[in-house]
Amino acid sequence: MLYLLNKKKLRTRIIGTCLVLVLISAGCSISHKEKARQYLSRALDELKRSVEDNPSDKKLQEEFYTLAKIYFGETQAKVEVFLLYQTINQENQASKILQEIATSNSQEVTKYLKEKLESEYEVDQRIAIYRALTYLNPQDADLFDKLGRLYLGTGQKQKGIECIQKSIDLGNRNQETIKYLVRAYVNEKNYDQAIEFLKNLIAEKDDIQLHQQLAEIYKKQGKKDLYLAEIENISKKGGKKSIFLALKPERFEKTTTSPPPKKLRLETIVLNEKISVDPYRFILVNKSSQELSVYEFDGQTVKEVLKVVCTTGKNCNDKQKAGDFATPEGTFLIKTFIPSSKLDPKYGAGAYVLDFPDYLSTRLNKSGSGIWLHGTPIERPPYNSEGCVVVNDRDFLLLQPYIEVGKTFIHILKSKQDMNLADIVQAWHIIKDWEQSWESLDINSYLSYYDENFKNDGKDKRAWASYKKRVNSRKKYVKVELKDTQIIPYGKTDFGYVFLVDTIQDYDSNDLKSTTRKNIYLVKNNGVFKIIGEQVR
Repeated sequence: MLYLLNKKKLRTRIIGTCLVLVLISAGCSISHKEKARQYLSRALDELKRSVEDNPSDKKLQEEFYTLAKIYFGETQAKVEVFLLYQTINQENQASKILQEIATSNSQEVTKYLKEKLESEYEVDQRIAIYRALTYLNPQDADLFDKLGRLYLGTGQKQKGIECIQKSIDLGNRNQETIKYLVRAYVNEKNYDQAIEFLKNLIAEKDDIQLHQQLAEIYKKQGKKDLYLAEIENISKKGGKKSIFLALKPERFEKTTTSPPPKKLRLETIVLNEKISVDPYRFILVNKSSQELSVYEFDGQTVKEVLKVVCTTGKNCNDKQKAGDFATPEGTFLIKTFIPSSKLDPKYGAGAYVLDFPDYLSTRLNKSGSGIWLHGTPIERPPYNSEGCVVVNDRDFLLLQPYIEVGKTFIHILKSKQDMNLADIVQAWHIIKDWEQSWESLDINSYLSYYDENFKNDGKDKRAWASYKKRVNSRKKYVKVELKDTQIIPYGKTDFGYVFLVDTIQDYDSNDLKSTTRKNIYLVKNNGVFKIIGEQVR
């Protein structure tokens, strides 16, 4: 009885809303029209929720369609009904509506659906929209590609394979799309299909990247001779043979069954002195080994708590400019997180945005943007990104509990041999001595901690010294407290080996009090650390 009463109330609200539309047609003011549209929108939302709660109620579905026609117009109303049928898993009804839509103005519907994609972040709804778009535009390879990636990203592997294969059949030769399909076949153990697919593409156009993928499949199957033959093909075409030989072809499985996942060995490093800092974590990416690690530091012990495989830029060098497909080297703050619902499926479970180019990268004339740490729904080969750091979705989810947006840093370096953890202690002592010299009001001692290449807020070392002398002359006392301090290697630069000190600075003097989070960059030359840059963030 309560359900029936609720339905009656809902229908009463719909009738009232429709009466408002009569006022619109009678020529009421713009503000009234806007209010009427708002009432209609709310009524539609309520009806939609009611249909979702009562998917077998045909009357409610009819009422939703009737009101949608008033609000959107007939063609767009059918689109909304199609999406609603998809939501409530009424595939037969959805297919019938889709057939009706196809006989109407397909261009108008396509435009409407693409506009909806710009604001629709729910994965299921995006799949429904792309499904409609591919039905209306059966020759559009890009639409099938995107739908296929969505299916793969949500675990609907067979549908994903079919859609991406359709995209390829329609002429899509995007290398990333090809890798998605090959990886999907391999993940399903469909090695023969993957090999046949790659050989057909090679016969069409002999491309080195196709041979690289073929070599990887032969390696996984344990077919040593075929693997080495592909390595030779790659070498003849000028490819990086060394990268593939590094996969150690002598270690082939005797059967084609996949070995269990390799458990990566974790390390613990104990420094020669315990320093007074609160425990913190940082992430390290080793481009040479294509591994990502999480380290925890308690003031003396640096403990590796997680290690996973990753892939970095196709260009193995340090990033210099936009579009060079290189992953930047240095230490960067993880500043924001983007959920998977707001991303293209290729980014998998989500993405963390890095603050590249940071202060020091800018000083080193590096440029670019869009450097992320993100997931992927498929296994990606080494050196396969456009500059981002990429891990598979399983490992991305393992990684997430260790990341605190706005606080966690990621240190990216070419090789583990370039990492310098031992000097964390020396860097900490320099910062403490600098802090004491500031409090002492001894300006010459204070300035002695700054490197000749120092820059801050547009001031070089000389301008900074003049500025600090003027400020210092007005001080009767200065108290500085540094807390929540992290000291993380930045790496080798043109200035020397750099450490990043991230800290909260409480400053108190006779004429100013402030609390700021500051990044201090220490450079080591000739065994001595000095400050090369400061940045308030």
